[in-house]
Amino acid sequence: MSVKCVTRVGVGTALLGLSLSATALDLIAGSGAASNCPTSGRSVAATVGAVAWLQPAPVTTYDDYGGDYYAPDRASNRGVGIGFAEIAAAGFGLCVGAIYRHEYLGVASKDLLDVLIGSRHDQPFNPGRTYALSMDFSAFQATGLRLRKVFEYDLRKSWSLKIGVGASFLNGEKGQQQSIRGDIAANSGSWATGTANWLRVQSDLDADDFNPYVTRGDPRALGYSTDLELILRSSSGWEANFAVMDLYGSLHWRDLPMSVKQLDNAQIAHNENLDQNAAVVGLDSVISLKRRIEPKYHLALVTRPLHGWSAVVSDDAVEDLHFPAIGVRHRAGAHSVDLSYDLRTEALTLAVGMSALRLSLSMDNSDPGRANVLGWVLQSAYAW
Repeated sequence: MSVKCVTRVGVGTALLGLSLSATALDLIAGSGAASNCPTSGRSVAATVGAVAWLQPAPVTTYDDYGGDYYAPDRASNRGVGIGFAEIAAAGFGLCVGAIYRHEYLGVASKDLLDVLIGSRHDQPFNPGRTYALSMDFSAFQATGLRLRKVFEYDLRKSWSLKIGVGASFLNGEKGQQQSIRGDIAANSGSWATGTANWLRVQSDLDADDFNPYVTRGDPRALGYSTDLELILRSSSGWEANFAVMDLYGSLHWRDLPMSVKQLDNAQIAHNENLDQNAAVVGLDSVISLKRRIEPKYHLALVTRPLHGWSAVVSDDAVEDLHFPAIGVRHRAGAHSVDLSYDLRTEALTLAVGMSALRLSLSMDNSDPGRANVLGWVLQSAYAW
């Protein structure tokens, strides 16, 4: 998604203009550094967005491991969630915003998910099957202050370039990092034998999962992130947009509880906790950790309008995941409609814009309870 934000100050008048390009899986959640950014005059702008994709199950069934709609991939199963909110105003020639961030990234093997959903829904082990357990998960929540600056250049032959740069100062509210590695072999529907390691580093780790004789301290984090956005436009309507959220960014945690559980050729009972009757060796400690914030990328190309219609080609990416999309845009004055189709997830995004208000909705199923993709972004601006 790209949003044009230009503030013009006249005699007693300020006008804030916006433009929108929707993508089917907006991983930067409308946070482009050159987008919705009041830098002069009396104006404020707000952006609130969230997008989530779970490969093995609907987003709304996350706590229930998919329930009746569990359909994992035979290889690895991925999950991405991005949440962003900002209220910004002009100050000292900059765009100054208060922000909220919430993100998660995860990948798990089908065997691990089968074990988890089986224990949750009383489905026994498959006797004789060896389950390869693998999982990596990371998440954080943070609040902070974001400063942005937008530069605009008139190029030759009716082209213009807008460059937005941003820097955020973050206060970590919550953070966690988990990994599981191991193999278990089912001896029967009720018992399995195996070896596995489960590492958890988590700011709000439950007291029952941590050694009471280890002083926990007060988990906290400070960090930063930087953003970049380039918007190239021609007077005839061609447009290219490139944005990076968290080009460089990290959170520096202190006093994080860390728990390591190990199963060494142990018997595991089929129950909700799996390890309830197993011989578990645990090691708990408190650590400091520098956690990198993964960059999110957005690239979009828009063709010159023909009878008010333009074609849009885009790609959003994080880690090794790409979400290419194709779509169309129709514009009539200050009003616009975008429709985009994500080639990876088969999600549709519909975005509508009216003057200084923009809303986009993303889903891959008409029933939200069965959707593996859910997303929305709301942007508004007001000048006086």
